[in-house]
Amino acid sequence: MVFNEEALYQVYIPLPVFVCVCVFKRQAGSGDHGTMDKQERMMASLREREKAVQQSLSVSLRERDREREQHLKEEAIQHFNALMADMVICSVFILSYLTLHFKGHFSR
Repeated sequence: MVFNEEALYQVYIPLPVFVCVCVFKRQAGSGDHGTMDKQERMMASLREREKAVQQSLSVSLRERDREREQHLKEEAIQHFNALMADMVICSVFILSYLTLHFKGHFSR
């Protein structure tokens, strides 16, 4: 079997040439440039809006964190004051208990 170069060329070449021509026409179309520009503008607008939202959120988040820290500090102070009060009350009860039950043991 002898292969003719022209026969092979006609069988295998038309498909890739057709595909390349279609791709080239699609890329060269004027409508695609408009949609690409529109998409780029849309993405830039979204990025700018995201930056603005992040800036506004950062202010409110910082404020919320400050309030939370202040609340935690006040809560810790209240717990400490309650603990101190309990210690004083407990020591008064212990002292009164000891004086009532061991009156004669501590006197000389």
